[in-house]
Amino acid sequence: MPLDVRAAVRAGDVRLQFQPEFDLASRSLLAVEALARWHDPQSGVRETESFIGIAEENGEIVEFGDWALRTACAQYAGWRAQFPSTGLVLRVNASPLQLSQPAFAGTVAQVLAEHAMHPADLCIEVTEVSTPSDAAVMGSSLRALRASGVRIALDDFGTGRNGLWRLRHDFWDMLKIDRGFVGELSRGTRDSVILEAVVTMARALGLDIVAEGIETETALAELQRIGVRRGQGYLLGAPADATTIGALLAEAS
Repeated sequence: MPLDVRAAVRAGDVRLQFQPEFDLASRSLLAVEALARWHDPQSGVRETESFIGIAEENGEIVEFGDWALRTACAQYAGWRAQFPSTGLVLRVNASPLQLSQPAFAGTVAQVLAEHAMHPADLCIEVTEVSTPSDAAVMGSSLRALRASGVRIALDDFGTGRNGLWRLRHDFWDMLKIDRGFVGELSRGTRDSVILEAVVTMARALGLDIVAEGIETETALAELQRIGVRRGQGYLLGAPADATTIGALLAEAS
């Protein structure tokens, strides 16, 4: 039976979890990334990667992405009501097909206004390896978002053929280093040398860096040694429901 993402969302089977992102030195909570999980009654929990491609192929990704953005922002507003002094940033992934919609930047502005969010509270993450159907409109959307104060991150950096080429554009605020460079990271490896070069380049361009997929103390120590200050991964904190994130915010307040 083909997967029906739209029906799963309407049935309440697709829910959001939030991957925490920490300051690697102080372990303070800096941001959360909204991640969709499909609680399939037949096959169990499906992570985003297992169905997002299907939503892109059948044209449901724009509607799905809109739902994810609105749901994540509504939850962020709930946390902000409880913890008004939090500096937490919400990260939401956007499909190239979403960004290729001329109305996307306006939709984001509307959602932010509905939840009394400042544009800098939100970071839109764009995967490096995706190829938009309309690159010109996508670029216009990203520039409009950046001009409004929304932050823009280039996700999964290091996995696509056009990574360095994309850095020529001026709408990025942040690079998220793909977990493939981080999982087995240790001093003296080629991955470490490459990441040192990426950190130097990012600093020259005025970009922040977040390391994804931190799972070992060795990798954490090496990231700190080469100057990466922010990260996420199971060593620091697994994706969690809104209640668990709320508890982390309560501890920090």
